[in-house]
Amino acid sequence: MATTTAIYGLPTGVVADDFVEPSHHNKVTDTLDRVLGNFLKSIMADGARSGWSITADAQVAAGEGLIAGCWCKTIAAQDISGLTNNATNYVFGQTTTGSPDQGTVAFVAQLSPTGPTGAIFLGTITLDATGEVTAFDNDAAGVDRNLMRLEIGSAAGEGCVEAVPSGGSLSIPVDHTEAASFIVPGAINLQVAGEHFDCEVKQTHSGSGFRIAATNTSSYPQDFSYTWTRYGFVQ
Repeated sequence: MATTTAIYGLPTGVVADDFVEPSHHNKVTDTLDRVLGNFLKSIMADGARSGWSITADAQVAAGEGLIAGCWCKTIAAQDISGLTNNATNYVFGQTTTGSPDQGTVAFVAQLSPTGPTGAIFLGTITLDATGEVTAFDNDAAGVDRNLMRLEIGSAAGEGCVEAVPSGGSLSIPVDHTEAASFIVPGAINLQVAGEHFDCEVKQTHSGSGFRIAATNTSSYPQDFSYTWTRYGFVQ
């Protein structure tokens, strides 16, 4: 007997001869479109992830990237439509009806730098009066290439301050940019040897580091030995 998933309540466990209502199918597709589309748009900017450079053959090389929330990919060079001779053309990548499920993309040119709605700008190409390519620029102003995926990275470290006097306070800056610089920094797991210090982690909003504040609460000098780990999104 069919049941529903825990988070989105989608039908699951369907077997042969079970009756599936149209609303069940619609809920699955609508949920996937809403969740996946909004997730991609929230963590990644539209642009070319790799490739999609304009060539001397008036084509766009193979590549992939995000366009209007759809991840698109080409495995071979494609022609550019709408090219105008004896002019500098602005080249854009835009979605097609096959973009959501197949990842197709169309490359179009126009004389205006304002591209179609939702399109990404890839560069310019100049043609002479006969249609021969005289120049192309993949680094034109406004081109945003090498769109990077957000990936989870980590950093860790340790330290020790010897003989902190009774009641003494520490403020220890930690810079972890050599290990990782986080676009979205995560929580910090701080572990201190012993129970003689009152500790607090500060400046956790920074993706390049943080600060450890500690006070020796015992009646004797104590060594402040600590280790820390941190995870977050890196680019």
